[in-house]
Amino acid sequence: MFHRDRVEKEYLPLFKTFGMGSTVWSPLASGLLSGKYNDGIPPDSRLAIKENSVMKRLRDGLESDDGRVKIAKVVKLGELATKLGTADATALTYNVGAHEKACFYTWADIPKKKIAFYFAVQSGGSFDIDVEIKDPTQRVVLALERERQGDYVFTANEVGEYSFCFSNDMSTFAEKMVDFEITVEHEKRAAQDDKEKGTGPQAYAEAMEEALFRLTSDLAMIDRMQKYFRTRENRNFSTVISTDNRIFWYSLTYSTMIVVMSMIQVYVVRTFFSGSRRTHV
Repeated sequence: MFHRDRVEKEYLPLFKTFGMGSTVWSPLASGLLSGKYNDGIPPDSRLAIKENSVMKRLRDGLESDDGRVKIAKVVKLGELATKLGTADATALTYNVGAHEKACFYTWADIPKKKIAFYFAVQSGGSFDIDVEIKDPTQRVVLALERERQGDYVFTANEVGEYSFCFSNDMSTFAEKMVDFEITVEHEKRAAQDDKEKGTGPQAYAEAMEEALFRLTSDLAMIDRMQKYFRTRENRNFSTVISTDNRIFWYSLTYSTMIVVMSMIQVYVVRTFFSGSRRTHV
């Protein structure tokens, strides 16, 4: 977002010519694009760590003239996103180890925003996991135990960092692969009355904008349905693999027991006829 010329003008022809690609380093610019530093450096953020040289370098860059210009751009991008009714979403897949607690965070810059949270356990154990969501004041917003999947929306009443934690304490050795998505939804624009709607080209632009909003909503619904079917497919596949392994080991154990019992029976029968015979005159 801040250095587009080199990627779009210099690198793009190389990508097309040689069929190459790139991996984005620091896609959120160390948190700058998330909007959490628009009003300064929060005391509980990583840039507030004084004794870390890397954090000091990032903090100095953020407080410089170039950093203030970037913050101004982020503010304008946020205003544009709010006007368009867009959402900030993060979708990840994570393997939660046995007895592990993994937490992920998102930032709400203004109160009353809607935060949507979706998760589904794709594989591992009984496909269940504990979930806990806390607000910036460490108040528990949502607590779930041994849930397989869920889809929740709540209002972020506090400004700050919200934590989403997955706990796998119930498993002795099984890992749990969890797909989840955290979406910070901006408030939708109010509907216009017929008197407020424009005429001519403005009316066509407004009609196109309404169509885009409906299309976005429909695409979000299709995306949720695809995730649901993907979860079912992964779980059924994991069940088939688990059943196949159980059948294999059961067959191997049963065959081994048959061979051992056969050898024991042969040994017992041979002992009946291998004893010395006595003759009497």
